[in-house]
Amino acid sequence: MSQAAAQQPSRKKTVISLLVLLALTCIIVFTFKDHWAEITAALAQLSVWQGLAVPAGGTTWPPRGGGGAGGVAVGPL
Repeated sequence: MSQAAAQQPSRKKTVISLLVLLALTCIIVFTFKDHWAEITAALAQLSVWQGLAVPAGGTTWPPRGGGGAGGVAVGPL
């Protein structure tokens, strides 16, 4: 098997992944386009450390584990 043939599936997966990322980005932009000024104003008020903490908090929520993305929290947190 040649080296070019071995790289082909990887390149195809990369292109598909980038297209999916672009599609999801477009969905988010079009969903929130009416509130874009409000979102950028709120983000402008954050310090650098607060800006870094927001995505980090999203990756670790819920703190009790389980559920993951799309999970529903039941009961008091």
